[in-house]
Amino acid sequence: MKISAPRIFDDGKSVVVSADFICGQDRDTLWFKLATEYREYVETERSDAFLVGLLFYAMIRGEDIEIESTISEKLYYNLSNYLIPALTLANPKLLPIKVFPAKLATESVNIGKSVGTGFSGGIDSFCTIYEHYANSRCPQGYRLTHLTFFNTGSHGDLGGDEARVLFNKRFNILKEFPKEIGLNFIFVDSNISEVLQMNFASTHTMRNMAPVLLLQKLFRVYYYSSGYRMDDFRIIGAASDTSSYDILNTAMLSTESVNLYSSGTQYTRVEKTALISKYEPTWRYLNVCASDDHNCSSCFKCMRTLFTLELVGNIQNYSQVFDLSKYSQQRKRYIAEILYNKKKYIYRDIFDKMIKRGFSVPFRSRLIFACLFVLRFFRKIIRST
Repeated sequence: MKISAPRIFDDGKSVVVSADFICGQDRDTLWFKLATEYREYVETERSDAFLVGLLFYAMIRGEDIEIESTISEKLYYNLSNYLIPALTLANPKLLPIKVFPAKLATESVNIGKSVGTGFSGGIDSFCTIYEHYANSRCPQGYRLTHLTFFNTGSHGDLGGDEARVLFNKRFNILKEFPKEIGLNFIFVDSNISEVLQMNFASTHTMRNMAPVLLLQKLFRVYYYSSGYRMDDFRIIGAASDTSSYDILNTAMLSTESVNLYSSGTQYTRVEKTALISKYEPTWRYLNVCASDDHNCSSCFKCMRTLFTLELVGNIQNYSQVFDLSKYSQQRKRYIAEILYNKKKYIYRDIFDKMIKRGFSVPFRSRLIFACLFVLRFFRKIIRST
């Protein structure tokens, strides 16, 4: 793969930063688009953002990367010696490659001295905001100044018009919260999903850190909200989700200009939910839905959040953003689902909280669980015959 030097276009409203690349017989362009007010903070002298954004593209094809411009020395060292080998351990489909930059740079380019994090309105992002903005014990140099919202795959793995429409809908819903608390809110559009054509969960860290590195003149510190607690750190067998080793990813993607942190790794999801449920803005802005731009109150993410809020005793505070009657109709079925899957990571801490609280399981939930258990038993018999 060969990545050309970045170029920038400013139409007075938006800035588009792009770089052409060639990989085998394929020729394409990766671009990022953001408001023109951030032009002075866009890093075009270095190709860090494009290297990270295209890393999986090259590794899945086993192509070394030749970069026609400069990259940060720290990033080059970390990728070459630690992160690329780690990614091949996590995902056997990723092949070891080498990076050949035209030049390495050692000085910091940061001028903004700002602190940022992504804001999706979910549990993980609100936990980061609570810890680094609402929390009076957070040191001033690590206190949030900016929130970000990226179109890099969470609105649709493969991108396209439908994903971009959802991205814009969600941005318009979320933008009132940063305005209310006085934080800047930066949106970045990109065609990275269209370029990669890969599953988002297995590539999300690189996708989301690419625009951060594009803005490393602005961000001195950036928090990437983690979905895992640190004792669940795992690389081997983690091909489907990079989250389980984001402590490593963020450290290895940091440069001389920006320090990246995997935020919230000291908490389980239940602990995060309990923490942010004390933060009043979440009662009006929490948005966890996997199905729509608003909380549907019945998908997996909505049910998990609502039942956890019930366990920690704060569910009634969220009647503005969830349909609690709709949740009530699905509640017993979901409890049975927890019982049935209690050993799986995404259910384990909820089940543990149920035990600690002495939660009384409804009879109907026990009955559904028994039916699921019997069905599993018969499936095993059928498969063995």
